[in-house]
Amino acid sequence: MKNIKLIKLVGGLLLVLAMIFLVRELDLTEYLSVSKAQEKISEFGILAPVFFIVTLIVMTISFLPVTPLDFVAGALFGTFLGVVYVVIGATIGATIAFWFTRTFGRPFVEKQLAGKFKKLDYYDKKISANGLGIMLFLRLVPLFPFNGLNFAMGLTKIKFKDYFLGTLFGIIPGSFAYVYFGESLAMANWNNLVIAVLLLISLASIYPIYNKFRKKEKKEFDVIVIGAGSGGLNIASFMNKAGFKTLLIDKSDENIGGDCLNFGCVPSKALIHVAKTVRSGHNAQKYGIEINGLVDMEKVRQHIKNVQKKIRKNERASYFKKQGMEVRLGIAKFVAKNGIKVERVSGTLKGLKGK
Repeated sequence: MKNIKLIKLVGGLLLVLAMIFLVRELDLTEYLSVSKAQEKISEFGILAPVFFIVTLIVMTISFLPVTPLDFVAGALFGTFLGVVYVVIGATIGATIAFWFTRTFGRPFVEKQLAGKFKKLDYYDKKISANGLGIMLFLRLVPLFPFNGLNFAMGLTKIKFKDYFLGTLFGIIPGSFAYVYFGESLAMANWNNLVIAVLLLISLASIYPIYNKFRKKEKKEFDVIVIGAGSGGLNIASFMNKAGFKTLLIDKSDENIGGDCLNFGCVPSKALIHVAKTVRSGHNAQKYGIEINGLVDMEKVRQHIKNVQKKIRKNERASYFKKQGMEVRLGIAKFVAKNGIKVERVSGTLKGLKGK
């Protein structure tokens, strides 16, 4: 048992190290552009399919958008081979992401939720019992974020076989539409381009149609997102733009943006920018430019606050309300199958219903 845990731990560490290395070496941001990605991949000649699949796997695990690569697959390899390569790469990447959260995230979730949220446990068992059907549905509809599902499903009790088969077969229609679109665009075949767009619209319409004809249930919201960090904001904004009545909940206006805005990415990068500027000043001595003086840390802290303030203009409750999204500030608690109670900091309680 200890040996198995050790193997999993070593495997996880090797995966993280491999991802860090590949992300640095591949410069994945260039692959978010269809033209640049096509140029880069085509340079590998006969090995282009292999490099394409590896790149797709890395981008999937790195939580980066993979749609541009679907278009590239159609332009470089044609629809049939393009779909084959996309399905192979996406399925492998999704499986690795699932394994990672299942191995390292699921034990933590079980420990934290044990006996605390019976309704979550109910849904967990439901996913386990109907895993294949649920995965096929989630993969078939392009409205649900592919990368987010990879990691999220690893936290549930869904069987690996159901997850794998649901992913493998569920992504084929969407992959075909995107790859066909890429090939049609590359060949400037506007008739086929229209067909590809209509196919994507048809797939995206599955959920609204299903939702309309299912048993009606009184609700205030279609989607309730708890936590307005980077992931929560992306999901809530996407679902809101897709036409779903969305509620976003976080503890306070200052919490919106999560660790990235308040403690991690933004402050650290602002500080790194200052550090690089100071270093450039010191290096200027090589060219006969003398710069003296100490760094005023109070001004540095103020610079970081100014950067956060600038970003926070578009990451606060008032901004999202203008976009048509409902935002409630407070602590969310599950009180029923489809019910959430938001306890404001002042102590006011309000019940909400959602799907």
